[in-house]
Amino acid sequence: MQVVAVLTAWVLLPCVLATSPAQAQKPGREAAALVSKAHGASRAGRKEDALRLFAKAIALMQLKGTDLASAYNGRAVILSELDRRPEAIEEMTRAIAAAPKQAFYYGNRARIYRAMKMPTKAAADFTRVIELSAKPGASHYTDRCRAYAEAKARSKAIADCEKALTLRPKFRRAAKLLKVLKDGS
Repeated sequence: MQVVAVLTAWVLLPCVLATSPAQAQKPGREAAALVSKAHGASRAGRKEDALRLFAKAIALMQLKGTDLASAYNGRAVILSELDRRPEAIEEMTRAIAAAPKQAFYYGNRARIYRAMKMPTKAAADFTRVIELSAKPGASHYTDRCRAYAEAKARSKAIADCEKALTLRPKFRRAAKLLKVLKDGS
């Protein structure tokens, strides 16, 4: 029995010695550190560095679920800021695939669709935000109202503004938009 243990240790010793400090850490730490650096680079205005760091973190395949979605979201935000919105949509779609029950990512993709003048797709994503939210708020309905108004779905837009005002009666943004919609402007 002792001979087997010694032989097993001898066979595994090269594997243990070849493990780098980064590999010996808890799985995902290297990717998490890269994500943190990417956020720092983005805040410092080094957008291309941030994109590269997010991509490197994702490529390590250590991130899962919302951590992976957050990295894709980070890339999408930067790509959108750089007016590379079709790429941003792709990244947000990957974020949604990684965390499909997180309303936040649908909302971000909807805002990019709105910026791309694609209100019908934005409205669909805002609908998903409302569906996934435990308690949808007035701003959720106002966001979808705006998308419906841009998509020329006036009656749906009015209904959403009214719902927003039911939830928050003094919500100026919804009241202002509702007035515009009812005046026909």
